[in-house]
Amino acid sequence: MTAIEIRDMRIGDASRVAEIERKCIDTPWSERSITSLVNSNSAVARVACIGDTIVGYYSFYYVEDVADINNIAVCEDYRRQGIGGSLIGDMTEQCARRGVSAINLEVRDGNMPAISLYEKHGFVKCGVRKKYYDNTSDAILYTKSM
Repeated sequence: MTAIEIRDMRIGDASRVAEIERKCIDTPWSERSITSLVNSNSAVARVACIGDTIVGYYSFYYVEDVADINNIAVCEDYRRQGIGGSLIGDMTEQCARRGVSAINLEVRDGNMPAISLYEKHGFVKCGVRKKYYDNTSDAILYTKSM
């Protein structure tokens, strides 16, 4: 596996992260929304880099001891190399530093690669939101206790 650096997202990273969003996420965040994460006191946004290239990222909001994941994405050309797992590990560390006791997320019911990744890293299914995505696909709710 190639050396991965995970660091805080910077304002200048927003355009690259938005590009990854458009390629990986069905309802991508805008560059402006991504920039707002960098400036928020209640959000954490981090990027995975190989050399100078951002290949993935994650972000979450947290209130008191609960975190809600916004998105986790890895560029298609860099998948299945452990980057997603590294991002989840880093996210768990960032949550622990902030006193978070539970991490929540929702994932499209047909997104088996993501579901497998989350379950591999200790997330447990806790519910379903019917027709959550575009009034067609269900969202599976997951949580992870810290």
